[in-house]
Amino acid sequence: MPSPKPQQPAAPAGSRDWVRRLCGPLAAAAVLAVFWAVMVASLRDKSLTYDELAHAASGYSYWRYGDFRLQPENGQLPQRVAGLPLLLSVARLPSPDPAAWRNAEQWQLGAQWFYRSGCDARSLSMEGRALCGLFAVALGALVWAWSRRLFGPVAGMLSLLLFVLSPTVLANGALMTSDTAAALFFAATAWAMASLVERPSLARLALSSLLMGALFLTKVSAVLVVPLVALLIAARIADRRPLAVRLPGFPSEIVGRWARIPAFGAAVVVHAILVIAIIWAGYGFRYSAFSDTGSQPGRFRMPWEYLLAKTDPLRALDALGLSGKQASQAGAIMVAGGAAQPVWSNWSIDALRAVRRDVLTPEQSAKLDGILARPSHVPWVRAVEWVRDHRLLPEAWIYGFTDVYRRSLVRPAFLNGDFRMQGWIGFFPYTFLVKTPVAVFAIGLLALGAVGWGALSWERVWPVLSLLLFLVIYWGAAVTSHLNIGHRHLMPVYAPLFILMGGAAHWIGRLLAPGPSGPTRRWPGWAVLALVAALVAEDAAAFPNYLAYFNGVVPAREGYRHLVDSSLDWGQDLPAVRSYIDAHPGLGPFYFSYFGTASPAYHGIQARQLYSVAGLENKPSWRNLVMEEEEASAELPRLPSEWPDHDVIGERQIGSTVIVTLLRKPESLSLHPGTYLISASMLEPVNFPLSGPFGPWNSRYESTYQQLRAAVAPLESEDRETRLRGLRAHSANEWAQLLDQFDQYRFGRLTAYLRQREPDQELNYSVMVYHLGTADLSAALEGPMPESGPDLGTRERDRLPEVEALP
Repeated sequence: MPSPKPQQPAAPAGSRDWVRRLCGPLAAAAVLAVFWAVMVASLRDKSLTYDELAHAASGYSYWRYGDFRLQPENGQLPQRVAGLPLLLSVARLPSPDPAAWRNAEQWQLGAQWFYRSGCDARSLSMEGRALCGLFAVALGALVWAWSRRLFGPVAGMLSLLLFVLSPTVLANGALMTSDTAAALFFAATAWAMASLVERPSLARLALSSLLMGALFLTKVSAVLVVPLVALLIAARIADRRPLAVRLPGFPSEIVGRWARIPAFGAAVVVHAILVIAIIWAGYGFRYSAFSDTGSQPGRFRMPWEYLLAKTDPLRALDALGLSGKQASQAGAIMVAGGAAQPVWSNWSIDALRAVRRDVLTPEQSAKLDGILARPSHVPWVRAVEWVRDHRLLPEAWIYGFTDVYRRSLVRPAFLNGDFRMQGWIGFFPYTFLVKTPVAVFAIGLLALGAVGWGALSWERVWPVLSLLLFLVIYWGAAVTSHLNIGHRHLMPVYAPLFILMGGAAHWIGRLLAPGPSGPTRRWPGWAVLALVAALVAEDAAAFPNYLAYFNGVVPAREGYRHLVDSSLDWGQDLPAVRSYIDAHPGLGPFYFSYFGTASPAYHGIQARQLYSVAGLENKPSWRNLVMEEEEASAELPRLPSEWPDHDVIGERQIGSTVIVTLLRKPESLSLHPGTYLISASMLEPVNFPLSGPFGPWNSRYESTYQQLRAAVAPLESEDRETRLRGLRAHSANEWAQLLDQFDQYRFGRLTAYLRQREPDQELNYSVMVYHLGTADLSAALEGPMPESGPDLGTRERDRLPEVEALP
């Protein structure tokens, strides 16, 4: 492969030995070993991030049960790696909770296996992260080898150092997610395809097909490789150089441009066949995602009806022309089944099945089937249904692709004080600007200067064409994406950029070359070395908080006002919260709002709950527990210990079913002066439903809050009669919804107040600490509106496309 830059002056013999020692394979291996150790060490005191629990649990279920219902949208290959420690654990994990397993509740199952099985969750986490960190090590090796081939040994080491010193890579490289694996297989596929189109052979065809198949088993964004392949083939067809071929049935050299089409066409067909075969092999050559059969087979967490935007169950029932009695019966069944909202869920499917059985006539059931079978008018939905109906790919892969595509259409996002459901074109350019070290930009400019753009030619562009094309394609997809939830989605662009920045090694070569040593000749080389040293110092200062890294364009302490979610706070700092509470016992009571799925209880955090987006351990203020009569005798005595903050306010029996109603105690229902620890991703009002206080506080939210506050106020009273009078004002079904809304709106008003002041302390930049006295709480919850912004919830709801956002 020709060099994309002019040849550097030859270095003296002594310096060649020096270069060989410090830039050779052994040196690269040593750098990668240190890099892996630093990555893993930086996570030693970090809790599992939001997605890791589900990734590890899903991967374990693939190995252990041969079942693919859990998190099919996030790539089977990296999840299998993340699940290996669970599979190989000395302590055998318990069977999954039947209800959580049937409904594919991956976070609940992950919590069961990590935190409630008796295993050491910290060890399992570190083992899984250490294994997943090997994806980053492999990617670093590829960066080194590719840059070395293009620009020489010094460039290979420079590119490798840029890679291993990248805070983005250090933050995400060892997490049990699919981001690093996707970056690896994107880069490896681009490299293999560039080699294949340069000189096709059976070995290169097999390797590129294998890597592409791995990419399609890693992330559904793998489809972006299709335009890359098409453009590379088109470029090679247009290239005047003869095409050397080592494929059976083709001549050894093809000169004519159009004569190359059959060879490349055959290669494309082979790729398609092998990639599809690899996908099928990953799912055991079985279409169904579920290994269990019987009367209650498994299902996905969100049913197909939801992803395919079928008429929602309540509207479907309304269209049947039910009689008054039927409508009343059907409504009662839907509410009792937790399906009162017009959204498809596993609960609504169960409730609708009961309605069919107990309420509908055969004719009405047939009409309902017809309504649900109507073809969608949305083109991409029709395409998915066609692929699904013809079983062209495994069900879990089709489901995962559909889930990701739908989420990419609409997803709550935050940027610099603004809130949207469909993102911004500038989101990823902005995150790249503020989360990439300034020294990297400077080295990039020096690399551009080394290229010598005035002397560009096709011979110099061709070796780096696959890198340039991939960057254009991926950046184009990123800026048009509505999935603006984390800088980590730019992971695939860093490796190609660092490879190209290896061109800056030209200036280091001038330092080593014999000849005049004037400052004009040498300063760029010294600048490159100084910038690399600056990166080392910056990484050392940021350790271990790489996920919350900002480059100074935005100060790290101000990061929460600019970005949240996996760009800053992904639930990783439970140990820091525990340490703070333990070190300040006199500042209690402590309240905690957590953005994540790890277990605060497992980490020993003694704090009262506030509204949280995941809240697997958060217990609602109002809860109806449904149990069979034979279970009640054993379950009822355990309620005071399992629900210590709740009172039992009702118990009734319908047939053999016992329903126990729990209500949060007045002292626990109210907020009190103390220390409030708020995850940065919860402080900004992005993690509310559009029907809740999404976006800045405004007059509509204030009106709703005051109504909810007035309704709930009697329940906060210690006087029994006052509470009873308040309870009689609404039905049991209404109270469950009212108290849930009250938690949301009260938290929304509290955080609107807190956003107007600086936190008293920040824990690793991701958790804000506020000390609130009686006057502070009164101002936050009872005083004038803390802010008055636009009604973004209404605005964004009006902008939603035909297929609405996932809840």
